[in-house]
Amino acid sequence: MAMRLGTVSLVAALVLAGGCQSEVRPTGAASRDGTIVAPVQVGVQGKADVSSRAYANFAAAVLLHARSDRLIIEAGGLERRTAWPSRHKRRRLHQEALHLWKQAVQRYQGVLRHDPKSIEGSEGLARGYFDRGSPQLGIHWLKRAVAIDGEDFKLLYRLGVRCEQAKRTPEAVQAYARAEKARPGPEKSRLLPLTLLKLGRLYENQKQLDKAAATYIRFIELKKETDDVYGDNSALIGLLKNRAPVHRKLAEVYSRQGKHAKAAEAFRTAYRLQPRVTRSLLRLAAAYSAAGDYQRAIQTCKKYVEKEPNRLDGMTLLVDIYKKMVSDHLGLVVQTVNHNMILAKKIDKALSAHDEPAPKGEPPAPASIVPEYQAFSMYNSQMRTAGWTLVKSRAFSCSDCGQKAKLGKWTKDGEPMHEACTNAVCSRYLPPR
Repeated sequence: MAMRLGTVSLVAALVLAGGCQSEVRPTGAASRDGTIVAPVQVGVQGKADVSSRAYANFAAAVLLHARSDRLIIEAGGLERRTAWPSRHKRRRLHQEALHLWKQAVQRYQGVLRHDPKSIEGSEGLARGYFDRGSPQLGIHWLKRAVAIDGEDFKLLYRLGVRCEQAKRTPEAVQAYARAEKARPGPEKSRLLPLTLLKLGRLYENQKQLDKAAATYIRFIELKKETDDVYGDNSALIGLLKNRAPVHRKLAEVYSRQGKHAKAAEAFRTAYRLQPRVTRSLLRLAAAYSAAGDYQRAIQTCKKYVEKEPNRLDGMTLLVDIYKKMVSDHLGLVVQTVNHNMILAKKIDKALSAHDEPAPKGEPPAPASIVPEYQAFSMYNSQMRTAGWTLVKSRAFSCSDCGQKAKLGKWTKDGEPMHEACTNAVCSRYLPPR
C-alpha cells in the first residue's frame, strides 16, 4: 500500500493512528516560543491495525524530523531577528537535533516495516539524509522510492539531480532518461525542458555525441507550454521562446563529430534566430572552412570582421582560411604531379618491353599495352632495319608538337647521337634512311 500524505495534516494522521501518546523527556532546551524541544517518543496502541501503525509512525517521524530541522536552523543562526548562538549552544543544539533525527529514522523505518511500499517513508529518509550531508544514504533511499514507483517523474528527476551532484554520472544519465519517459503530469511539463538540457550535457561529458545531438534536437522540437506552467523560471521561458543557444550547442556537437556541414547549418540557424550574438558567424565561418567550402567561409568571416572590427579573432580566422585553402590547392597539385609521375613510369616500363627482344618461346609484348605509343613500335622497327641503334629513350610530351611521344637517342655508324620524336610531323622527327 503506497501512501501519499502530502495533504493530510499531522493531527489527522495522529487521530487515524487510533490514539497516540507522546512522552517528552526534558533536557533543558526550549525553543523561543516556549515549547520543549527534546526527544519525543510516540507509541501506538496495540489494537491499531497495520495501516494505522504506518500512519502513526509516519506522523511521529514527520514531527521529529521537523523539530530536528528547526534545531539545526537555530544552531546555524538562520532565524530572523536572532543573535548568533554561542559555540556551546550550537554544539548542544546540534546534539539534540541529531538525537531527534535518529528517532525520526526509527519511525520512518517503522513506516516501511508496516508498509514496504510507502513512498513517503523512503522520501522522508532521503530528504533528511540529504539535508544532513549524507548524500550517499539519501540516494539509497531515493532509489528505493523510485523502485516503488518507477514512473514518477518528480522522483526520477530528483534522483538525477542528486546523482549528478554526487558525481555519479552514469546513474544520473539513467535517471534523467527514465524521467523523460515517465508518465505525464504538471511536474513533467514544468521540468522536462531542464531534463533534456541536463541529459544532453551529460551525454557530451561522456562523449556519447550521437545521443547528445539527438537529445538537443528533442529539446529544439519540444512544444512550449504556456508561461505559467514554468513558474517564475524566466530564463527557461526565454530559452524556449528563442532556442538559438541550443542550436549552437547542437552545432558544437556536430563539429566534434566531424559533421561540419551539419554544424554549419546549425550555426546558421543560431545566427538567424539571434543575430546579436555575432560569435555564431565566426563559428559558422570555421565550420564552412572545415567542410572545404572556402568561398562561403571567407564571405562569412569578412561579414564577422565588419561587425566586430575591434576583435582580432576574425582576422586570425580569415588568415587561417586562406592558408588552408592554398595548402589544400597545393596538396591537390602535388597529388596530381605524383600521379602523373607514376603514370609516366608505368608507360616508360611498358615501352621498354618493345625495345628488348622477347625471350625465346614467348611472343613480344603487344603494342596495345599503351595505345598512344603504337606508332613508336613500328618506328622502332624501321629505325633498326635502317641500321640505327637506340641508345636511350624516355617518355615525354614533346615541346615542339605537344603530343605524348617517345624521345629516343639514336646513333648509326659512329655518328653523333640524334634525339628523335616519333611524331612524323614534328621537327624532331628523324626518318629512317
